[in-house]
Amino acid sequence: MGEEHVLTARADRIDQLGDESFRLLDYKSGAIPNTKVVASGFAPQLPLETALLGRGAFEGVEPGEVTEAFYVGVSGGAKPAHLVTPNKNQTMGELGEKHFDSLQILLATYLHHQTAYIPRHHLMLLDQPARFDHLSRRFEWELAGEKP
Repeated sequence: MGEEHVLTARADRIDQLGDESFRLLDYKSGAIPNTKVVASGFAPQLPLETALLGRGAFEGVEPGEVTEAFYVGVSGGAKPAHLVTPNKNQTMGELGEKHFDSLQILLATYLHHQTAYIPRHHLMLLDQPARFDHLSRRFEWELAGEKP
């Protein structure tokens, strides 16, 4: 009774290393997410790309282990391009699997008709506009003096 979901990604750069493992690079012209943001799932792109690469989801690339993953800051400013390691406590492969598992749990949860579709999952971002605010009653609640 499950639904099929397709997760797609386009990696900025995939390098196959001498030991047959892979390096993923994610070029960023703006702010690079810090370790806490990546680990908590607020910047899931690079970790999920590692999970997808391990499953053979990139056309023309055999499934394999991602042993290196970096954000490449390319702001064009005074600071030249630089590499930033997204997580020092877990391998990117471990983090990617954690985020992939969390995504599967979330999707499975939404299959149950009693599951509420909440407009804001990330409470730390409540003061910033969100993509679906216009569909929720957030502004009505705020006008009535209620906290969402």
